[in-house]
Amino acid sequence: QKGKAKLSAVDCSSGGRPMPQSALPGIICALVAASLAPSACAFLASPVSISMPLAGRSAVLAPLVKPALSGISMQLFPLEGMGLSFKWPGGQKGASAGGGKLSGEAKYHQSREQYHLDRIKYHQERAKHHRDQTARIMGGSDRTMSPERGMKRIVFVDLSNTCRSAAAEGMLKQAMQKQGQGDGYTIASRSTGGGMAEWYKPEVARYIEQESTDPRMTSHAIKRGVSLSGIRSQPISREDIESFDLIICMDQQNQRDVMQAADYWGVKSEAKSKLRSLTSFCRGTTASEVPDPYYGGQGGASGQVFEKVLDLLEDGCEGLASDLQQGIA
Repeated sequence: QKGKAKLSAVDCSSGGRPMPQSALPGIICALVAASLAPSACAFLASPVSISMPLAGRSAVLAPLVKPALSGISMQLFPLEGMGLSFKWPGGQKGASAGGGKLSGEAKYHQSREQYHLDRIKYHQERAKHHRDQTARIMGGSDRTMSPERGMKRIVFVDLSNTCRSAAAEGMLKQAMQKQGQGDGYTIASRSTGGGMAEWYKPEVARYIEQESTDPRMTSHAIKRGVSLSGIRSQPISREDIESFDLIICMDQQNQRDVMQAADYWGVKSEAKSKLRSLTSFCRGTTASEVPDPYYGGQGGASGQVFEKVLDLLEDGCEGLASDLQQGIA
């Protein structure tokens, strides 16, 4: 009848005895299921011999294909695991259990491999784009420069990140540019929470607002050719401790605060190995700390205090830049 095929199963090793009927349903189901997948098929233009192991014997299933069935197709891959082998007209072997991969299948996987490699390249380019945009918004592309290891990454830390550490960031950038080695370095600044208790805990840190640099420090720094525009305060994080090579504090209390936070985050030993005091890089002073100029000092001589702080920052940053150039920082 049109649209149907007769199937005969003959046991080739037992003198033509019929194959057990219990094996036929599975074979028929496999053939029917295979015929429903035309996207990976070979059309049956002529009879196809299909052999399979059956209780140690070799059985042959010979479909009698009528012209009306020329549109029926068979998919190869689902039948490989059943131990079937196919022999197409002309002697070409289409697939066999335990044999090599089909050329069509190999080409498919090669194309998928290339597709994913192209996607990786695309996402790397997009990641760089968004990193650059973040840097632009934060004020200066060198504020979050390339994070590849081997490039020096320095972060300055003080209480609020609005005076000393912000000015140190600007000072070191200027010093590095003077020495012709500004490229390849990440220079940033952070706070220790601006005096907020337990600032390093996530539930507290979310309430710390970003602030612009103190206008008094900005005006004194610009007289020395140092721009602090675009720098906004933010607290140091666990990620900063893990990614920066040097964590340079302005005073001993800053160091204690960083260590307390690092202990909470579980990176105490790493923080300890990276902590430095800015004054340890100074060449022209024996001061042990950079004082906080926020309150202007005794007698309200605010200008003098800011200038003194900038003198210390300039001395320390020039010494640090020299050490970085020599690779001894």
